Amino acid sequence: MNYRINLISSDLFKKKFKTSSHFQLIEWNEVPEIIRNSLYELYDELEVYGVFMPSNSSGFLPKVAYKEVALVYFHLLHHRNLPRYIQMLNEQKTRETLVQMVLDDILQIEGEDGFQGGTQSVSALFGDYFGKEENYSVYLNQLSLEAIRFAMALPNTPLKILSQKLYTYNAFPIPEPEGILEKPHFEALSFVFNNLSEEEKAEFAKIWLRPSQNRNSGWINFHRAQSQTIMGRNSNKSNFKLYLSPIFTDLPLVFKRIQTHLNSSQAFSFKFGENQRGLLRPDKFVLYFHSSEEALDTGHFLAGILSDLPVQGVPFTRQIGGTGMVSFGMDPPLQEVIQEIEGGSWRAQLADILASSILVCKKKELDMESSLKYIKAQLYAHNIDPINWSPLF
Repeated sequence: MNYRINLISSDLFKKKFKTSSHFQLIEWNEVPEIIRNSLYELYDELEVYGVFMPSNSSGFLPKVAYKEVALVYFHLLHHRNLPRYIQMLNEQKTRETLVQMVLDDILQIEGEDGFQGGTQSVSALFGDYFGKEENYSVYLNQLSLEAIRFAMALPNTPLKILSQKLYTYNAFPIPEPEGILEKPHFEALSFVFNNLSEEEKAEFAKIWLRPSQNRNSGWINFHRAQSQTIMGRNSNKSNFKLYLSPIFTDLPLVFKRIQTHLNSSQAFSFKFGENQRGLLRPDKFVLYFHSSEEALDTGHFLAGILSDLPVQGVPFTRQIGGTGMVSFGMDPPLQEVIQEIEGGSWRAQLADILASSILVCKKKELDMESSLKYIKAQLYAHNIDPINWSPLF
């Protein structure tokens, strides 16, 4: 488990701020219908004042403005100090919101070189912290950096396409029609279970059920027969997940090795790709848990028994063990997610944050070093450890 290192000083409330010219706060009823429609059901309307609409040249996207945020914004249109009640409350959540508004260039903070927001505000907010060298000897850290560099090099790429390319980075291409995946009626379930004995299959069937309502989803899903929890997203709780990322030809061997421990673990559900494309993606096999401790305990055990096998690797996840075969992530509650790709999963959320940040850096024509500092700051502001890609608690 990664606990948040408080990089945001309590002195933040004593700083001077001003609103940016890159956004205008529009009351909800005045927001263009196409923007309203894209945001419906994603937020509690009773708590929303309106939307921060970006100027055409800013490179930013519209942002929902809650009532408390709108109040601060209107105050700072005429003042440079934060409202007294905010200074007195001195709440961590408020500090995080202010940092996010500055990084998004809705607000600007006074620094050594005047008022700064967006990509120029990282040093004013965090000093040199995000300029530190990372440990790129960790395979998945290196793979994630490669994905970011790849996305930075793509010319003229819209947000959703860029996010999708980040999300699918390190997927293997479908090979020429020579191997097992190109058989006319390839069946992923039979393939993955191929190495199990009849006794093992019978034991598996006592413990795991495949819900019919989840078929044809791109995944083959299972949940425990005795569990009240069917794999899915609770609106108020997070799911913790382990990714297993072998090369596809080793999946029968991997499942044979992990089956006994999977049966006795605290995993309440798991899934794997139902077709060729699904088994060639890096996150081809996913286990779900109710707690991070359960997920990490299982992850360390599985990393040990699979350490001798070749690895594909899932970008933007926390590596467990020495090879990258096993990694960790978390699906946030649905109420905290803007669903862009596959329902706002852990990596889909990360891909959206990265894509938006990369487009801002490209718009500002930042070099790679400055871009990485800004991207790391944005990840931190979204409760993601930018060093090892783990959720911050």
